[in-house]
Amino acid sequence: MWYVDCIFRADAQSDVATIRDGQQVSVEGRVDGKLLAVQLRDCKLR
Repeated sequence: MWYVDCIFRADAQSDVATIRDGQQVSVEGRVDGKLLAVQLRDCKLR
């Protein structure tokens, strides 16, 4: 499992995270059955 330090805002609990070049993270979660995609920036793996 990866642990990522990011500054971001989301209205849903994320359950899937994909690390991209260690800088960009694509997060997908579901809110009331709807898919939510959030782009995170300035991420660092720890």
